[in-house]
Amino acid sequence: MESHELAKLRASDNDRSRIADVLNNSYADGRLTAEEHSERLDKVWAAKTLGELEPLIVDLGRPELVQQQSAQQPGQAWQFALPMLTDLSAATGERSWVVMSENNREGEWMVQPKHSVFALMGGVKWDLREAIFTSMTIEINIATVMGSVELWLPAGVGFIDQTTHIMGGTTQKGITPPDPSAPTVIVRGFTCMGSLEVYGSGHRTFKQRIGIAK
Repeated sequence: MESHELAKLRASDNDRSRIADVLNNSYADGRLTAEEHSERLDKVWAAKTLGELEPLIVDLGRPELVQQQSAQQPGQAWQFALPMLTDLSAATGERSWVVMSENNREGEWMVQPKHSVFALMGGVKWDLREAIFTSMTIEINIATVMGSVELWLPAGVGFIDQTTHIMGGTTQKGITPPDPSAPTVIVRGFTCMGSLEVYGSGHRTFKQRIGIAK
């Protein structure tokens, strides 16, 4: 098949995830600014064809080369939990609704590439420290009204905050420098009289300091 014919083929979620991984690595090693990274990621998830994806990485080198370079980085403990998936087309995302209740996740659970969260007078607490990442880029879209979203990140995992707050805000504590070969968690959306709290491996709660919580 000719290259111009390939460019017209519809892109799958797997194709978009692969390109997002290249952008994530390029942002981590300084080849893209935060603004460029965010702008290109938006175009990745809006792309309908392979031809729309190619220009987003054409100036970043061959994707397979970038992946090889990342694989040669010293391994972190969380990296060994990354599944060897060949097809992420089924991982189209999840939705969570929390109304005057809680949504807690911890231990070993699978984090999908995309997740939407709505919390009304409720709380969401996701512990990603033992989670299995299915993509190098995790996008979480939140909408909270008098609610809260709390995330715990493993060492090395990057975090990008793109949220808007009305009578609320984002709290970040103990987040370590991102590992170029680690996933990145991007949080978008808004809170109204609510909060987004993100804790890294460098943060210790009182219960953790006295040894009664992990």
